[in-house]
Amino acid sequence: MVAHWWHRLQWRTPVGVGCLVVLLTAGAVVPAPSAARQSEAQALQVSPRFFPETGYTVERDAFWNFFERRGGLRTFGYPVGNAFSFLGCLSQFFQRVVVQQCGADAPVATLNLLDELLPYTRINGSTFPAPEADLLAQAPAVGDPDYGARAITFVRAHAPNEFGGHSVGFLATFLSTVRYEDAFPGGEGDPGLMPLLNLELWGLPTSRPHADPGNPGFVYQRFQRCVMHYDAGCGCTQGLLLADYLKAVITGDGLPADLEAQAQGSPLYRSEGRGAPSTDYTGAFRPAGERPPAAGAPLRWRNPRPCPSSRRPRVLRRRLRRCPPRLPRRRQRSPSGRRGRRGSSPTESWWRTCPTPAWRRTPASPTCPAM
Repeated sequence: MVAHWWHRLQWRTPVGVGCLVVLLTAGAVVPAPSAARQSEAQALQVSPRFFPETGYTVERDAFWNFFERRGGLRTFGYPVGNAFSFLGCLSQFFQRVVVQQCGADAPVATLNLLDELLPYTRINGSTFPAPEADLLAQAPAVGDPDYGARAITFVRAHAPNEFGGHSVGFLATFLSTVRYEDAFPGGEGDPGLMPLLNLELWGLPTSRPHADPGNPGFVYQRFQRCVMHYDAGCGCTQGLLLADYLKAVITGDGLPADLEAQAQGSPLYRSEGRGAPSTDYTGAFRPAGERPPAAGAPLRWRNPRPCPSSRRPRVLRRRLRRCPPRLPRRRQRSPSGRRGRRGSSPTESWWRTCPTPAWRRTPASPTCPAM
């Protein structure tokens, strides 16, 4: 008799609405993108200037033309930032280089990364050669007469194709980074300008080739704007992703421990949150997919999560599994007009799956089904 009285109290108590409350509150609302935002995202995916691999777009015409005429992905890598004001010039970060334009009518050029912004020798477990003073003393100055011819002669003398028994191909990589068909797709240019276009991307060598002390299969040579890396495993030579590391210094995301230890004294170290001189980081490193939703965007329901698990203390589990009184059992009509069996309606099915006498006698209660 007492057990029957407790059974009726457990079934009719108002606390039994807990299962329904948990189920309804689980269906949280999240903002849905507006029609304008969806059309903008679709237009970006169609545009060749949008790169879904990183979520960034090369929006400025001057940067896009420079990107296409200097080898594209092969030379720059993917964009890893939007165009923003960086150190007084409009700039955009790619994986290997940073392009900048200091004025509306100024030409687009690449930022000199290694001399001032990344003057480090250890990044992500690799050891790069430091600038060599005697080599820098032999390099021609920018204001010297016939600087272009002297600079190419200097590169040919100090960027070898063979080093330590490896075909590192440093000179060949330097001369073939920008191809003639990239710079002059119409075939109207002077082939003699190609070494100077590559000099624009690499700069002069500032060190001789050196093997990595921790990995003899890696050979590096330092230039003004990048570091050439030879990997004996694949027999390939390419530039390191230095601009990606500079972004890590600025944002702190994915920053290697050895690089962080060297960069803590830099004014750019984790400067995204506190700012830097002549720099505006607003939206600089926010991909298109992470832009906040527009104000007043319509809301949509998210799929509800299941009720709390039954792996709770016995008293709490007993409270959580109390459900409201079941609805009157009646046959439901299906859309075709036929009478279905009991519980064919999703709503009625949910109410019917709330405790039956057999279910209440089960020690471990299953989670409440979602509607």
